[in-house]
Amino acid sequence: MKIVTVVCCVCLSLVGKSQIIVTQAMVVDGDTVPHIELPRFIFIGKLTPAERRERLVLLARIRTVMPYAKMTAFRLQMMEQNLQQMGSKKEKKAYIKLTETHLKKEFTESLKNLSVEQGKLLVKLISRETGNTVFDLMGDYSGGTERFFWNTFSSFWGYELDVQYDLVEDYRIELAIRQLGIQ
Repeated sequence: MKIVTVVCCVCLSLVGKSQIIVTQAMVVDGDTVPHIELPRFIFIGKLTPAERRERLVLLARIRTVMPYAKMTAFRLQMMEQNLQQMGSKKEKKAYIKLTETHLKKEFTESLKNLSVEQGKLLVKLISRETGNTVFDLMGDYSGGTERFFWNTFSSFWGYELDVQYDLVEDYRIELAIRQLGIQ
């Protein structure tokens, strides 16, 4: 099968005008057949009303928390670059503490308003964006005692800070992110 570029003349009977469209075509058994590649899509199938509601709730939650996950990944990347330029451990520790203070000032109030389910989703999305669990990130930038405290405290609310984002297990989240076009 050979694909060639052809100029097709399409007559639009409703409008009464003809329009020229340039497209690729394949020659099949001596006939030239237009060949058009459609964008990829994911067919979900017919959803029950409960599944549709669950999907809409997930989309709303992702719209709410994805900016925080993206910001976290960006800030961690910037912080890592800045830490690589610093020499002493004392200087790095002071920088981490200063950054933590600024982040708490900036995000504490807005993060307090998240629901428990939004918080769980945020933990997964941070893992998706950074490649590390929140538990591991806390271990990298804070002490073991603080990490243990926050892990214990979060477990009272049903959070798991050491949850890893898994494309197979979290396929609904991934499909919703693609549907929103966030990537």
